[in-house]
Amino acid sequence: MKKLIVVSVIFALVAGAAFAETTVGGQLQMGMIFMEGNNVTDDDVKMGGSYTGDGVYHEAKLSAVFGDGRGGGRLVWRTEKKDAWGWLQWRPNQFLRVKMGHDRDGEWGAAQITGWGFTGEAKNAVAAVNDWGGHFAMGGVLRANAFFGGIGDGENTSVELSFYPIDGLSASLFLTNVTDNLEISDHLSKAKLHVVYAIEDIGTVRFTAAGKGALATVKDEETGDKDLRKGDIADLFLSFYSKSIVQGLAFDVGFKFNLPHMDADSQGATNIGLGLAYDAGSFNVKVRTGVQFGAKDAAGKEAPAEWGIGILPNYRINPNLIVFFHAGFRQVLTDEEGAQKWGWFINPYIWVRAAEGLRFWTGIQILDQEGVRENQIKWIIPFGFNFYF
Repeated sequence: MKKLIVVSVIFALVAGAAFAETTVGGQLQMGMIFMEGNNVTDDDVKMGGSYTGDGVYHEAKLSAVFGDGRGGGRLVWRTEKKDAWGWLQWRPNQFLRVKMGHDRDGEWGAAQITGWGFTGEAKNAVAAVNDWGGHFAMGGVLRANAFFGGIGDGENTSVELSFYPIDGLSASLFLTNVTDNLEISDHLSKAKLHVVYAIEDIGTVRFTAAGKGALATVKDEETGDKDLRKGDIADLFLSFYSKSIVQGLAFDVGFKFNLPHMDADSQGATNIGLGLAYDAGSFNVKVRTGVQFGAKDAAGKEAPAEWGIGILPNYRINPNLIVFFHAGFRQVLTDEEGAQKWGWFINPYIWVRAAEGLRFWTGIQILDQEGVRENQIKWIIPFGFNFYF
């Protein structure tokens, strides 16, 4: 009961601050598949109307933001999932911010090269890989930065406390599922700590420790005794991003390491990623590459290493039309049985600004399907739009 009272008070304070201003804005985002098929069977061609294809991630989402720098929030309705989530925040002074609710999109993927957001607005509409649930699974190889930052899993309320002690430095503590009736050890073992330090005229360093719950104490149902959970303690991320060292060139380098419990036989993968983004006016290009290695299953068997590379050049024909060419390659290196897996995709698409606040996307995805069927190539014609208000 005390916990619920505290949560209610915080929520009331945040809501009061948020609705102090009436400024409202938002976004309607839609990504769908117009046509899809493959080179193996002619009768497998499908047309129109679906939000998802075979392993391809698209979504329709309506979101609205309100408030100002002192307080506010966001509400999101996912039309294809028919569910909603949202958050409220309150900043009483320059040193503290309180955020409460669910934020599935997060707020930490600032570099947007090796992190989530490589393809920007197109990631949930026409881009072949959206780094989260998309086809080809390149995201797991390329991501070495902490792109996430979500608070809550959509079912339980979570709280973020952010502190700003000096210029350029911030530290955020995420406490997940605060309304659950759990012991404090469970809440703390699943907490996330995120620290950002911006070095003027050099770049930004980010560190994240995302708890996995392995340090929580739990009761044995038969004996009533408590013991430590075995498994992953945390994912540790360290990254550096800069666009100040070389004119026109931005880059980021990231490192991810899985910290296992001392009694655990399994081990999460280690990732190293590098991203480059060059801006030459009308022509821009992004490149990212990454390697993943060191993963072990519960029996202690090490998984084969893998690497991937993605490119995204684009050319602005005029202020209202941009042409993109998205492509990628991924290879799983030889394992103990001598097997080797690899795959690729090409994904040209265009961006059209039809009116102020309205952007249309369309293109084609050609995807290697070796993991589904030998010598199968899948093709998809997606479309989407973003409307800002």
